[in-house]
Amino acid sequence: MDVLKRELQRKRQLLDADFGGRKILRRAEIEARELHLVREAERQRLLQKQLRNSHPAAASSPPGSSPGCSSPASAAADAPPAENGSSGQARALPRDEVVRRLRVLRQPVTLFGEDDAARLRRLHDVLEDPAALADVDAAEIGEGQTNDFLRDIQALRARAAAATKPKAGAEAQRREGDGEDREVPFEELCDEDKIAAFFRRLMGEWSQEMDEMPEAEQRTAKGKAAVATCKQCARYLDPLFKQCKKKVKLWLSLLMSDKHCWRWSSAA
Repeated sequence: MDVLKRELQRKRQLLDADFGGRKILRRAEIEARELHLVREAERQRLLQKQLRNSHPAAASSPPGSSPGCSSPASAAADAPPAENGSSGQARALPRDEVVRRLRVLRQPVTLFGEDDAARLRRLHDVLEDPAALADVDAAEIGEGQTNDFLRDIQALRARAAAATKPKAGAEAQRREGDGEDREVPFEELCDEDKIAAFFRRLMGEWSQEMDEMPEAEQRTAKGKAAVATCKQCARYLDPLFKQCKKKVKLWLSLLMSDKHCWRWSSAA
């Protein structure tokens, strides 16, 4: 029990030293502090390595002395800083957090023969490499899994930042490129083609409506959600169009609802 109390007291002191004793912290502040500790440990390790490289004569035996007396002393003088640097670096981040960040960065968790200190150094190297972070979405880091609707929202924001206007109608036309003859009357089509033609017509009208939306309205949250919903529905209808193209027998209820909706849309 005393050990637990001492550990809690130590953690409270660390919290007071890092964040001024605040009890409510933001996740960004905690991650920034952890990243600062990692970089500080890496800086200390590099500094100790430079000191060892800049004084190679200290590790060797001086002239006139026996190698058995001076070599162990110099080795003992060099060994503790290396151990302290590696242990301080290992304490900077827990192992589970290092593993989580490597997975977020799409890097292998453990390489062959790699220990915790080497894994932490590899994480630091990846964070310092811009090429390794180029294909990682910023929204992916720290937010966990995202659904496809949020992915569409993020794609719209990226295209808006690149000053390229998305055309949902063009995508719908690409999805329609199956060589169907549109001059054939609707009544002469088979059941599967009737279903595909009806839903493609609805998606085309919906996509055209999204394309005709003013650009100022598209930049609003409501406009982005509407465009993303349209693209999401178009993607979800792909399996249905594939089944219709293969002439797979679908449910009779779907065909009946299609006929009623077609009559209603033609009358309108």
